[in-house]
Parts: sequence; C-alpha cells; structure tokens
Amino acid sequence: MPCPYYKNKMCTSPLLPEPTDAIVVPSRCLSDDKYRTCKFYVEEKEEQSTLITSTIDDEKLKELRPYPPIHYLDTPIRSGCSFYKLMSYGGYFIAYCEVLGRILTRHEAKLCGMYWNSCPIAKQGYKE
Repeated sequence: MPCPYYKNKMCTSPLLPEPTDAIVVPSRCLSDDKYRTCKFYVEEKEEQSTLITSTIDDEKLKELRPYPPIHYLDTPIRSGCSFYKLMSYGGYFIAYCEVLGRILTRHEAKLCGMYWNSCPIAKQGYKE
C-alpha cells in the first residue's frame, strides 16, 4: 500500500503547508512501508486525518480581535498538534492555539503546521 499522503504525484502531508512535489521520491512513496521512514509521514489519527473546523460567530470574533491582513488564512493549514484549532469565518480560516490562548498569525500557523511535533510550547503542555 503506498503512502496515504502521496496523491497526484504530490506529497499532501499534514506537516506541509501545501502539497508539493519537491520532496517526492516515488520509490519510497509507492512502497509498502518504506514511506514510514519519511520525515513528513505521521501516523493518521482521527484528529489528524480530519481537519477540525468550527465556525466563529460575530461575538467570538470580537473577543478574538483578528487583524485580517495577518490572521486570515485563505486556505486551511493543517497541524497535528492537539492544541491547534482551525475556525472558519466568512470564507476565511483562523488558526487558534489553546496553549497560547490566542489566534495565530499566518506565519505562526504555517510553522505550527510544519513543526508541530517539535514545538516547545506544546511540549510544556496545556496549563490552566
């Protein structure tokens, strides 16, 4: 069985901000289990395989106070982090970090999507 993230000759790993063919090695991607050694492969869990999306109401949006030029995402960015929440509003997406207790900028959301496994904030855990 080939890698579940290998689609249309592209890698669609949740660790990447967008699909790319730059890291594709067909001999590994199409193998029965070699792809498991790829640094962009993660075991699919229910929370990782589905994009957690909720809708924000206007009241919650006022509370979060996003600034569209830096916080609104045109496309959803996936992350394997359990503290990462993706919310939709008016055709855009907003990434939220439960550990930080705030919305993430586009740049932070991309980093969270790529490097969630080594995030020092998430490793410290969620503290109330």
